[in-house]
Amino acid sequence: MNDHPLSFCMLLCSRRRPALVTQALNSIASLEIPSGVQFSVLLVENDTVPQYANIVADFKGKLTIRYESEPEPGLTHVRNHALNTAEKLGVNWIGSIDDDVVVPKDWLVHMVAAIRTYADTQIFYGNWIRHTHPDEAKWHPRQHHLNPHPTGQKIKASSFNNVAIRADVYAQNGMALRLDHRFRFIGGEDADFTRTYLKRGGIIRSVQGALAEEYNTPERATFANRLYRTIATEYASVTIHHKHDPAIIAILWSLQTVYRGLVLGMIYIALGAVLFLFDKQWGRKRYSIGRLLIARAAGVLRYYFGSPPELYRDEGDDKNARTNAIPPSG
Repeated sequence: MNDHPLSFCMLLCSRRRPALVTQALNSIASLEIPSGVQFSVLLVENDTVPQYANIVADFKGKLTIRYESEPEPGLTHVRNHALNTAEKLGVNWIGSIDDDVVVPKDWLVHMVAAIRTYADTQIFYGNWIRHTHPDEAKWHPRQHHLNPHPTGQKIKASSFNNVAIRADVYAQNGMALRLDHRFRFIGGEDADFTRTYLKRGGIIRSVQGALAEEYNTPERATFANRLYRTIATEYASVTIHHKHDPAIIAILWSLQTVYRGLVLGMIYIALGAVLFLFDKQWGRKRYSIGRLLIARAAGVLRYYFGSPPELYRDEGDDKNARTNAIPPSG
């Protein structure tokens, strides 16, 4: 394998979640650094009054870390700030994880091995799993986020929760890609970034071994939050379709999503009511699946007839998200 020199900067963007960002930095500080790799961390805090200075000071002896702040609220603003800074630093590659994610010791080893193997690829997307919170109800439908694709396989999706990106994707003398500010509170800005990259001929490859693990906060473990996040996800999906696809394609996609969500949703709700008489947990699970399907339809309809959900405007203010990170098992 080619061990050519490589500078790699891990981006971490966060807003008012000190416990989670500390957890993420602890996992980053434990990474194995492959030979020939110059590794650093860029933490950008999204707040008018930054509060992470003491956290960064605790990691000064463990990491080469640069700390900056972005006062304008919104995921797109803080992530674009990170991309602008990374370009100024002149690194070859950036990595990105969410602040509620931890990575195992071999994460960077797998990413760098893929980078050195597939010279034609500018974005690599790793594996990802969300662990349920201990307080989450057993009848909640389980979320499956494992990346099934083997390392090296070309894929059509990636997000900033577990990714490695070559500098020429965001550099001004390359593609100069940035995140679209219309997504700053609804989410989906990284999916939109991916669509733009692919339309310009870019390649994304899977890196199965580069795992990112998310540990749900108590607030996110509620079913009400799950419904609202589903609405926001579908709202963002419609926005992306209307941005990148012909209007007729976007409208047809919307119609089938609404039809499927409403019809199947009502069927599952009715089935849940019947099953509840025999097995309460099975009944509740089918009922909740129905509610999620209807939430998908609601997200689409909200795009055409309502207002943006603004999922991420105040999420960082949640008390639980600030103080109750779930530590990795073992």
